[in-house]
Amino acid sequence: MDSWFWRIAIVLAIVVVREFVRYLFPPDSQPSADSGEGSKWIIEMLDSAAIAIGLVLFIIQPFLLQAFFIPSGSMENTLLVGDRLLVSKLVYRLKDPSFQDVVVFKAPEVALSGDTPEGSDFIKRCIGTPGDIVYVVNRQVYREPSGESTFYQV
Repeated sequence: MDSWFWRIAIVLAIVVVREFVRYLFPPDSQPSADSGEGSKWIIEMLDSAAIAIGLVLFIIQPFLLQAFFIPSGSMENTLLVGDRLLVSKLVYRLKDPSFQDVVVFKAPEVALSGDTPEGSDFIKRCIGTPGDIVYVVNRQVYREPSGESTFYQV
């Protein structure tokens, strides 16, 4: 559902169904006041659905929150295969990532292999920030924060 075409198509489909219901049960043709209540209820529900889905597809998902599914075990002990999470898209527009933050980003071209499709998202833990010295010894990651002389095992 990343395509804007499909987002617009979904909302338009709901609006078309609403108009179809209004066409089948016009409010003026109802002989009694309570016979049109069923169609009014359906129309109000379709209006609410169109507004809610429109908000999610056009405002919340592109700018505020996005749902992710964890497909691999690269973050095990923190995130397990099959976990689902909501990620705020606002937080890193307001501040830079800090040490130990879990971040989601588009996979760089260098990391793409035959089984990783283009445009994939990666979820990783930030092990260093600008100015830090990060190195690996015997498969252990160490970090020296900028301005300090002691190393910490990550």
